[in-house]
Order: sequence, then C-alpha cells, then structure tokens
Amino acid sequence: MLRSYLKDMKVNIRSGFNIKSSSGGKSVAELKKSKAVKETLEQTRQQPLEKTSSKKIDGTINVRWEYADLGNEKEPIYFVPPNTIYCNTSSDLYRFAVAKNRYYGPTWIRVLPYLSRIAVIMSNGSSLRPEEFNLKVDQATRYFLKQKKII
Repeated sequence: MLRSYLKDMKVNIRSGFNIKSSSGGKSVAELKKSKAVKETLEQTRQQPLEKTSSKKIDGTINVRWEYADLGNEKEPIYFVPPNTIYCNTSSDLYRFAVAKNRYYGPTWIRVLPYLSRIAVIMSNGSSLRPEEFNLKVDQATRYFLKQKKII
C-alpha cells in the first residue's frame, strides 16, 4: 500500500547503498560491531554518489524495513530519512498491530495509522504545522481506504 501511495504521489526514494551480509543468525548488535560492516559503511560514506545515466528512474522506490527492539518510548512504525522504516517489535502497539487474531480485524487496518504518517513524512520534504500534518494524514488514510475499496 505504501509503495502504491508513493508511486502515485511521484515520490522517489532511493537507497544510497545496500549492504548484503550473510549474518548466519547473528544479532543486530553483533553485526553492528562487526569490522566488515564498519569498513563497508566507511567506504560507502567516502565514495561520491555516482550520477545516474540519462535513463529516467522515476517511480524507483527503494526503502529498507528494519526491525528493532526499541521499547515503548519509540513509535511502533516510523520513518527515518533518507530511506529506512523501523518496526519497533518490542512496542505493545506494534505487537497488537501485527497480532494474528481474527477478532482484532485485518492487519492492514491496524497498521493504517502508522502507514499514513510514514506516507506523509516521506512525500513531503518540508516540515508541516500540526494541523497541516493531520490533514495530510487524513488524505493518505483516505487514499489507502480507496485502494482497498472501503470508501
């Protein structure tokens, strides 16, 4: 749903780099401490960004979804520029949103408020006043509900 929203709103999100690691079951903390990951990050930061060819790359969306245990102090699902969305797996609200319980309703409905906020933040580079932000979130929510043919 988020991908279709960003594509329709003509938002291009690109990754500066992709690190492929064969973690073999290592925890995130162990991977961060790994020398190979640190060296790769340093090399990537030092390299200048390559210019793309004359081909149009409109509609390219490359967003990384990361899962982290950040506690209830952080939002359940939130966006960190330039291209990472964090799912706070230790948050009570996140666990509720993705719980496999048919009595709670569809998962996408429970994730909808967070997806709407992420969509607005990703599609608008400037900061909005709270009233404007809430209106944009309402518009994004309507968009998602129209995609699912609810409204």
